[in-house]
Amino acid sequence: KATVMMWLADHPACKIAAEQFAKIEQAVQQLDLPAGSIEFISIWAEPQPPLHSTFESLARDWNLPGKVALDKDAMGRDLFNVQEAPTIVVIDQANRLQLRETRNNPLLDQLLPSLLTRIVRGEDLAEEMLAHQANLTARHAAELSMAASVDASPSDYPSVAQPYLPETFELHELSRQKLSANAIAATQDENYSVSTLLHNGELLWQSGLNKQTYDTRWQLESQQSGRISCAADYAAFSRVGSSTVQLFNRNTQQNQEIQLGQDAHIVDFHWLQLSDVSSRLAVIARDGQTLLIDPTNREQLSGRSTVEPVAVLAIRNSHNAVNGHAFNGHVIMADRSIEPLELQPGSTTDLQNAIFKPAAAPLGMASSKHRLPTQLGFQPARGPWLSCRHETQDLTLARGWLAKDEPAVFMLDQNFGQLWHCRMPLQADSQSTFMAAAEDPTSGQPTWVVTNSKTIHLLRADGRIIDHFVPEQEVIGLALVPNGSRLELTLIHAQEMVRYEIKWK
Repeated sequence: KATVMMWLADHPACKIAAEQFAKIEQAVQQLDLPAGSIEFISIWAEPQPPLHSTFESLARDWNLPGKVALDKDAMGRDLFNVQEAPTIVVIDQANRLQLRETRNNPLLDQLLPSLLTRIVRGEDLAEEMLAHQANLTARHAAELSMAASVDASPSDYPSVAQPYLPETFELHELSRQKLSANAIAATQDENYSVSTLLHNGELLWQSGLNKQTYDTRWQLESQQSGRISCAADYAAFSRVGSSTVQLFNRNTQQNQEIQLGQDAHIVDFHWLQLSDVSSRLAVIARDGQTLLIDPTNREQLSGRSTVEPVAVLAIRNSHNAVNGHAFNGHVIMADRSIEPLELQPGSTTDLQNAIFKPAAAPLGMASSKHRLPTQLGFQPARGPWLSCRHETQDLTLARGWLAKDEPAVFMLDQNFGQLWHCRMPLQADSQSTFMAAAEDPTSGQPTWVVTNSKTIHLLRADGRIIDHFVPEQEVIGLALVPNGSRLELTLIHAQEMVRYEIKWK
């Protein structure tokens, strides 16, 4: 049986505690618990009985529940570190210390019965509290590490990150899938389909219950680090520091390779989807190149700028939507300028309707339907940047710098105005940073998940929830998918894929 003990002394505070103790015993008797599963013991901690009472009449005079015991040799002090009265101690059926409370708690008679129910059912409350304290300690160490690594050094962030759980939400595991080979990259597309690339060239594609496996025939390495981007029936992959993009068509199962030049190092790339069957891949490189690639007929347009492009951003264009899937592309430049690339509805097989400046100028041309600021209000950092549709506007989570050595993420409205920002260490190499976004079915709030393979940050559009955690394994990619009334987070590790439901506390 579980045992509930309360140490008492001749003091008004103990008199109040004894009254609560009696109420607790009465409340427990009304619970649906096995008879005799909880024993109550009132323990007198002084060598003398209270004034105007005797040990024989103590139980009646103070209305003490259960047995009455005397602790004349201060065994409570030695066994349970009872230093003062009132103190309540609970041990479970296996004689494990589960709870202790010192001094008066005005809510004790309201809280303790439900806790006793959990203990009788075999739950280890002490282990929960110890795990919670260990989690707080790990979070504190990680936050110190984050604050110390704002110079964005990829080698030591976070230097002391041990696995720890989030505070504002819980992760409930839904499924766990072993992978046939090591995963090297993963992502989700605009329709919440999850694509995982394995080192043997296999591409795992999953949309709801529909799963397919494709052989890309790409030559990859098991330890290769890179990013993958998917849209409609296409996938694109580029390894870190590469000047090559590999493309794959899931329909035809054809692959192709795009070379940007020996001195070009790809900074960011993103699919711009004009319709369900028409997609363009926007690619930017450190040497100022920006390419728009049509994988259908291999046509491509390119521009070059003296200013380095740092991020590609796809924004859903609600004004010119074709089948609900039209997008505006934007290229974010290192000088804080924004160069639009707008895909107009019309032909889905060529690039005649793409607004594009001559090759001698930066990519893009101002659109009559979107008035953009001449400059961002912060120094932009390399992509990925990611937008999420909310009601009538697109919100963007952008990476940038508040000042030198002060990295942050910025929430931007549809006109690229800042709504709020959050300081967050950034990886110098953008291709080791992953993002996913979805509108939470419960709160209706767009929600972003950002990771650099170790620490995972969750941010909500209204800025009221900003949390982080470190999983047990390094993350290769992730997805955030609304599923009915649930918001599901998928983490892809090297050898397995784990799917969780996010439940807000």
